[in-house]
Amino acid sequence: MALPLAVLAVAAVGRIRLALGKTTWASMFSNQGAVVMILYLASARVAVLPLQCAANPDGSSSVQAYRSVICLEVPEHIVMVILAIVGLVLFSITPLAAVSWAVWVYPNRIQSPGSIVFLERWRFAFDRFSNESYAYAVVYLWRNLLIALTPAVFTNNQAIQVLLLAVILVAGLAIQVRLMPWRTSLANLIDVLASVSVSILVVGSSLLMVMTAQDVGLLQTWISLHLLATFGIFVCVVVNHSLKWFVSKKYQVFISHHKGSAAALARWFKTCMLAQQRLKLKIFLDSDDLLSVDALFDIVAHQTQNVILILTKEYFTRPWCMGEFVSAIQSRVPIVAVKCKDCETLNTDLIVEHVRSIWKESHKALLSSLGVTEGLVAKAIAHLQHNIIPVVELDRSASESDQVNVVSATMEACRLGTFAFSKEAQTCCFLVRRKLVLLTRTVVDILDEGRVDILGNRSALPELGVLVVLLMQGTLADPFVANALFLTRKAREDVNLVPLIADPNFSFPDPAYWAQLASGRRGATCRFRV
Repeated sequence: MALPLAVLAVAAVGRIRLALGKTTWASMFSNQGAVVMILYLASARVAVLPLQCAANPDGSSSVQAYRSVICLEVPEHIVMVILAIVGLVLFSITPLAAVSWAVWVYPNRIQSPGSIVFLERWRFAFDRFSNESYAYAVVYLWRNLLIALTPAVFTNNQAIQVLLLAVILVAGLAIQVRLMPWRTSLANLIDVLASVSVSILVVGSSLLMVMTAQDVGLLQTWISLHLLATFGIFVCVVVNHSLKWFVSKKYQVFISHHKGSAAALARWFKTCMLAQQRLKLKIFLDSDDLLSVDALFDIVAHQTQNVILILTKEYFTRPWCMGEFVSAIQSRVPIVAVKCKDCETLNTDLIVEHVRSIWKESHKALLSSLGVTEGLVAKAIAHLQHNIIPVVELDRSASESDQVNVVSATMEACRLGTFAFSKEAQTCCFLVRRKLVLLTRTVVDILDEGRVDILGNRSALPELGVLVVLLMQGTLADPFVANALFLTRKAREDVNLVPLIADPNFSFPDPAYWAQLASGRRGATCRFRV
């Protein structure tokens, strides 16, 4: 009764939400289908219990789960068989047939008008699996149905039961490992571990056919160790998944761009950022880092600290670009847009209408299957139109130094972290100043970015004799520090420079850095601070 009640409960809640205008018929159907998929194996197993008749010593047979009910000889069992057949038809065979039909028509329907509604209705069957493995739902249901039917068909032959269950589980495991159908690697791992765990348990249960006291003790030990190992693996998976909420994200920057019109520009941005930034930045560029298209939006939503949109005229025509944009908006990932001159308008209505006219039905269906709807696309574009997202202008015909400045301004807008105003660096300066005052009994001041020009004016600080440079990771790449060093050497040759390494990860730059610093070019080409 659990499955019918759950379906009715979901239907009732869905009907209320439908009346309030908060859902659709397609979404309500999908929610009911999700309940059926979740409880499919359990409902099929319960449905076949009245059909599982075990032989008695007197030649009769009775229901194995209810030994007092004699099979086909009492009215109660006839009623149970009728209910079992009805349950199998309604909650096992019908869902299997319906999902099989949806899989059969899937390739044609996603390219036809109404594909978004079709995918919304059958989301429970397709959404959990990758696009390439859209048919795996049929394999999933068949495996569960065969597992449920095997004990009922071969009730009196335990050896065949064990053999067939092992064959079904191993065959399902082989298909699963070959296809890796789930959208995330974690889901694939859990499915593999579950199949292996049940297979081991089935093999261990074969020992029950020899009921000696020694074998029973061995079986109990085997099952206990198996359950303990399964629980340990489950805990490790949960802990590993939970750590994602506490560890830093994998990529500091994700560059979203149109491949046809901005592939070289995206590469230019990444090259400039890595060249200017001495920190060990991890920058996602699809041509370098993308391994699976299905994981693309998850990377944007959960593994990225900042997203840079390179807006060209063709940007909004590419479905994947809009999917990345929407994923960042929905997950509240900070976004900075770099607007090229050929991207003339950011009007939401015009762009949405343009997208609606040029996107194929297969594109719309693909994005819909990944949770990117037309309404979310409009919402994302509205963030640009109403200046909710910072926008940096880029003229691709400008000089190289001007374009480098745009890269620097973009990084500044991303707030990738600065040295000059870093809390850790600032606190370290406080500690060093206090220690120097105690040791030297002289005036020690901390130079901030707003006063760097006084180093070039000897009359501003005539008593300056020592400049202590606090060396941490990324210090020498900071234009503020580079300018301070350049001005000091240019105007105050008598000042002693004292380097103080305050970070074990610090490393001195290559000779090219010092050549740029000596020529005065180091701090002029960028505006960001490390």
